[in-house]
Amino acid sequence: LNMSGGTINQTGNRISLGAYGGGSGTINMSGGTLNANAIVMGDSQNGTTNSGVSTFNQTGGTVNMQGGEARFGKNGDAVYNVGGGDSTALLSVNPTLSITNAADQAVGKINLSYAAHDSTLNILSNGVVHANSISMDSVNLAGDSPTDTAVLNLYEGGSLVLEGNWAGAFGLADGAEINISGGQIIW
Repeated sequence: LNMSGGTINQTGNRISLGAYGGGSGTINMSGGTLNANAIVMGDSQNGTTNSGVSTFNQTGGTVNMQGGEARFGKNGDAVYNVGGGDSTALLSVNPTLSITNAADQAVGKINLSYAAHDSTLNILSNGVVHANSISMDSVNLAGDSPTDTAVLNLYEGGSLVLEGNWAGAFGLADGAEINISGGQIIW
């Protein structure tokens, strides 16, 4: 999917990238607005593994998760790149928990390496990620691998804004890795 403007409303449902059948997918977004309940990357059926890496390249525009969460690397590897363009690129994952989803839950979390797969979140210049919390390889499901990685790379000009409290904003375990070469964390 290539998106350079306009609005996509997928409210009440999630965006599944690289879903079912062991595949992978790519979204390239340079502008516009994408509203969804949640986004799940590497979202193959339980018991199967995706063969490729699902990738979301957001160089501009706004992605809003409304009541759900962002899961990267659920049943396949995933890379989310936000920023790197000339205008601001915003990934907003229900940061103040003010929106409830269809299951009457208010979730505002980014999960990197949700299960036994690798995932990377790159926050580049002009990239802003705003969430309540971030969990990195700390959701350990049956069959989780001790060698999977969850990597957060924060680059010059990028911003990570977390609204969660001191104990709940970051959940790190096993293969979690944070690399900071500029940018800012606002917490």
